[in-house]
Amino acid sequence: MLLLVGLLACTEGEVGDDFRPDADGLSSGPRHPEASYTAEEAAYQMKEAVRFGLPSGSDLWAVWSELLGHGDATCPGPGASQEKFMEVFDPEGCEAKSGYWYQGVGGGGLGWMDTDGNGQEDTYIEQLKGDGSMRTPEGALFEFGGDVEFLMSGDMQYGEVSAAILGSYSFEAASASWLAAGSSSALYMEGTREAGVWKLSLNGGATVAEHAVAFEDYGLNGVCGALPSGRAAVRDSVGYWYELTYDETTCDGCGEVVFDHDQSLGRACADLTPAILYALTPTDLNMGAGEP
Repeated sequence: MLLLVGLLACTEGEVGDDFRPDADGLSSGPRHPEASYTAEEAAYQMKEAVRFGLPSGSDLWAVWSELLGHGDATCPGPGASQEKFMEVFDPEGCEAKSGYWYQGVGGGGLGWMDTDGNGQEDTYIEQLKGDGSMRTPEGALFEFGGDVEFLMSGDMQYGEVSAAILGSYSFEAASASWLAAGSSSALYMEGTREAGVWKLSLNGGATVAEHAVAFEDYGLNGVCGALPSGRAAVRDSVGYWYELTYDETTCDGCGEVVFDHDQSLGRACADLTPAILYALTPTDLNMGAGEP
């Protein structure tokens, strides 16, 4: 069964609207729900769930460094780098002379590093850990809480990749649609990047706006080449999940759709790979700009 992160799904033990007392006063279990979507509709909703894109460490870092760069020595205060670190413990926050407001803690970085001390940069990193808020003079609020880390060891020709994007983030003025809409995620990724081609496996999930999508060993450029393998799922407005297991014998981006873990709805197709690759575009650009 698809492992759905607690951020994104209601646990089966929770009491909901479908929990009814028996006539004798004893409580019964939840009713077996009726599916809201057909297989084809569920596949469409999966694609809708990623239409804003998926959370990206590069997108977050761009907003973080831009907003923090408007601070001064009084607010958010002196530090190793105004673009990297923030510590404003006062719950009321502080306002810089520029009119930007800051509250919370956090730090991170983006770029190539020399991790083995041989004088050559060999690891690309995107990292942001924090909990707090920033606000522009116009009132646009950047809210952040979580831990984002992307690592690629190697170089632009070949590198091994691991990433985790955890937490909740929103900034209504962001150019990245997923961030402007607001997102919560517990998304993990690992694989390789060779000559510009990503070969990845995704696990976990993300909620962007009202749409939630989840992955279990979702593979791209793997078993089925450019078409996906593994499993993806989408949640309906009531809170139930529709899981699509990709057929690795046909490798056509299609497979069986199952509702609420055990009710087959038939076969449908949903290739989410373009949205995943689009989310990695800023990372590609940043790696190329600072190529070691």
